[in-house]
Amino acid sequence: MSIKNQQVLVTLSRLSLTSGVSSFWNALFKSFKTYENISFKPLEIGGHGYNVFGPLLDQWRLYKALKTDISFICLNPSLINRSFFRDGLFAKQCVRVKKPFVVFFHGWELDFEEEVTKKHRIFFQNSFGKSEKIFVLSQDFKEKILDWGYEGEVIVERTNVDVELIEDFSMIERREVLETLSPIKILFLARLIKEKGIFELVEAVEKLTTKGFNIELTVAGDGADLDLLKQRVEGITNIKLVGDVQGK
Repeated sequence: MSIKNQQVLVTLSRLSLTSGVSSFWNALFKSFKTYENISFKPLEIGGHGYNVFGPLLDQWRLYKALKTDISFICLNPSLINRSFFRDGLFAKQCVRVKKPFVVFFHGWELDFEEEVTKKHRIFFQNSFGKSEKIFVLSQDFKEKILDWGYEGEVIVERTNVDVELIEDFSMIERREVLETLSPIKILFLARLIKEKGIFELVEAVEKLTTKGFNIELTVAGDGADLDLLKQRVEGITNIKLVGDVQGK
């Protein structure tokens, strides 16, 4: 589908937040400036706290946006309860007015994945299932999307880095420096839930340590699986948990 000389609407949380989705799109919007014939317009949603009318306001804001010259929409839900149904209704709005859209699932809760499998397949098929393409962040998620009956293309995407953070950066030079470091220091900075891969990382560090690699892992962040992680790394001297980190 050609979207030259068109506006692309991107629904997402507030760009001022320090969330992974906000960081992801802040980086992309800088790169998108190189496209002269395509403009990208963010529609910030959510962040209503306990305001019961917040979800209705989000639906209204998308409704108003769809009545403009927007011709293509990118929805950015997470596979969690509130986001799944809110953005599912976004998708239904797009279908109703015949606006093409794609879906990019960022966060993914395994417990809610099971709930979708048992209870919400039809809702998925009649909302997100109508998208042009679906983007996910792992092969497992792709297989689940297809299992739910999606017939379009599912693309496994990677994360990104703000190019301003890696100006004058050389991977070759960095590798040469790493070879001289002892210990090699690794930072895991994220919400501490199993879906982020923290337990696989801990296992990897343990295996590398037994093979003679001198590694220090620092884990920064908080989350639902913090207590479980504390139990997992108890007694492992080269893995440190520093909790939530803010600011510089």
